[in-house]
Amino acid sequence: MHQQRKSDLIRVLFSLDVDEDEWPPASAETMWAKVLSPDRVEIDNVPFFVRGLSSGDEVRVVRDDDGMPVATDVIEWAGFEEGWWDYEEGNVSERWRSAG
Repeated sequence: MHQQRKSDLIRVLFSLDVDEDEWPPASAETMWAKVLSPDRVEIDNVPFFVRGLSSGDEVRVVRDDDGMPVATDVIEWAGFEEGWWDYEEGNVSERWRSAG
């Protein structure tokens, strides 16, 4: 398997909706991604706060005024699943996504 070098990757910005409980604790998250075309990238890490996204998913991007790639939507799911652990409750969240 080919290992990606960070020099082959770019950072992509994802806007987050912060709820009334102030979760997540940030209004945006950036993730490493491999450029597939000027408007298409493949996510290359596991998100901390972006829900419904996994490593390997392909995402459409546009550039903001500063040239930063900003995710707009998922183009293709990689087929992975994600689960969220609720540390306060001590169980796996019901928010699972099956991309396959």
